[in-house]
Amino acid sequence: MQYFFILGKNPTLSFAEIVSVFQLKPGQILYLGEEAAVVEMEREIDAQQIIRRLGGTIKIGIINYQLRITNLAYPCLPAGRRQAGDESMSNDLISKLMPNQKEPTGKFHFGISYYGKGKFKQEKALAMEIKKALKEKGVSSRWVTSREKTLSSVVVEQNKLTSEQGVEIVIVGDGAKYWAGKTLAVQPFKELSARDYGRPGRDDYSGMLPPKVALIMLNLAVNTDKHRLITDEHRSLMALLDPFCGSGTILTEAMIVGYKNLIGCDESGKAIKDAKENIHWIVGQYQISNTQYQVLQCDVRQLSQKVTRESVDAIVTEPYLGPSRMK
Repeated sequence: MQYFFILGKNPTLSFAEIVSVFQLKPGQILYLGEEAAVVEMEREIDAQQIIRRLGGTIKIGIINYQLRITNLAYPCLPAGRRQAGDESMSNDLISKLMPNQKEPTGKFHFGISYYGKGKFKQEKALAMEIKKALKEKGVSSRWVTSREKTLSSVVVEQNKLTSEQGVEIVIVGDGAKYWAGKTLAVQPFKELSARDYGRPGRDDYSGMLPPKVALIMLNLAVNTDKHRLITDEHRSLMALLDPFCGSGTILTEAMIVGYKNLIGCDESGKAIKDAKENIHWIVGQYQISNTQYQVLQCDVRQLSQKVTRESVDAIVTEPYLGPSRMK
């Protein structure tokens, strides 16, 4: 099965995370651009679950078919230039991308996002073709648009474009090949924001690692067949150490994705206090149980006195980066 991944602000890091989590081989990568990747998966994935564990992916969707350039341009082509089969594009989009509705209830919302080289000049024409085809099927529809080039996760969620009453059509292209699919899941921005700004232990002066970055770091920590991070069992068996834990972002994000044996250290007493507060808060928010953790105040240079040698499977940390540059 083919899936698309819409990458975050740092596409290189975002894609490295995907490769690490899924243990991708070169032959599975069908397309990689600055905004998106198309990947061949060996089996079906649970996009809603996966996207909650990826820090650098904005959207995940399934690819339904590959388009010819003439298909992509169909709505703008005069009748004399259309090739046999091009006229079925809108019907294909509806049959393959729209949820099956026995009796349409309410207005069906759809949006179109293009990720690739150049501009997708046919977007409006394609949207009108889709509206026309839906109307012929007795379905009232609304085309969801945005001032931005593509629909954001917020727009997709607010307009319920991953539900039975909506769809976001995503087209990914490199100028020669185009893949069309629909979005299955978007990054849980509300949840991530709550974990970032709602945690009780904060240190705005020293700065705090964003949860999304912590997730990426965790997913990059282990990339061997022995420890595939996508496997809950492997996570639960690993011992993870953050020797510069600060307010505990890496520890709390590790708990959420299933790590059960955690150690955090920091020389700052305030950092240790904040980390403990945040751990207690996240445990309550997510009903986390059966997790063992230690949060120790110590200088990293004396760490071997606190942590047994060879007792840790992975170290994930943001070390000291120098004095704060306050504006």
